[in-house]
Amino acid sequence: MTGCDNGSSPGSGSDPELSGKITISPSAGVKTGKELTVSYSGSEKVDFQWNRDGKAINHAYGKLHTPAHTGSYTVTASAKGYKSKTSAAVSVTGADIPEYTVTFDSNGGTAVEDELVTQGGHVNKPDDPTKTGYDCIFDGWYKAGLTDEWDFDNNVVTSSITLYAKWKPYEIGDAGPGGGKIFYRIEAGFDLYTGSITSDNTSVRVHYLEAAPSNALGGPSGAQNTTMRWDGLTYTIFPNNGTGIGMGRKNTLIIYSNSPIYYHAFKMPV
Repeated sequence: MTGCDNGSSPGSGSDPELSGKITISPSAGVKTGKELTVSYSGSEKVDFQWNRDGKAINHAYGKLHTPAHTGSYTVTASAKGYKSKTSAAVSVTGADIPEYTVTFDSNGGTAVEDELVTQGGHVNKPDDPTKTGYDCIFDGWYKAGLTDEWDFDNNVVTSSITLYAKWKPYEIGDAGPGGGKIFYRIEAGFDLYTGSITSDNTSVRVHYLEAAPSNALGGPSGAQNTTMRWDGLTYTIFPNNGTGIGMGRKNTLIIYSNSPIYYHAFKMPV
């Protein structure tokens, strides 16, 4: 379930039980159009699925749900490595109410699943999408035009609607994902040559340079040479393990455009 899935899946018969209790409130005297809230008392991070008369309700997976039809409502909680658990049923009576689809357009980010919301109900805020490239910082969900931000606590649904993800770039001086500071950016990007010899033209498209934190010990591939800089296609070894930017442990962290949280070696274009 993109946008709200934490990797959970129904457990097998040998998996342990979830430790907490699932509670729907209110639990009595509920009419259609009355918003229900589910809570979980355990320590596990769970996903919720709302059910009506024993069948899962399509696109009804958040903590909030406003019943549009009469029936017996339950919530099933699931977490990876645990048996799923279902709440006690809550009976809902009254007249049917229209339902509307809330579509999430991530504007180039990871996909987010649609949500079905009863007229007058609140939208469950999905997990933030992610995006690569220059504008890679998620800045909220907006109505068309990207000027009016959706207020998940106060805005209610009165018709089918599309919400759009807004993105922004890192600013100079911002803390980067590597824990250092962004000191250079370019929207068009540039090719960083990663080959270790002049004849190797292997490159990657880059949008940012980040000064590594003083305690940086290496990238995801293991220990990095902390006494080199990048100069064209040639690596130059510094004579010492200094502390200046471009030298030693305060060298430069490269943020790949195809994965903003993945880094290359600590190198600096000169």
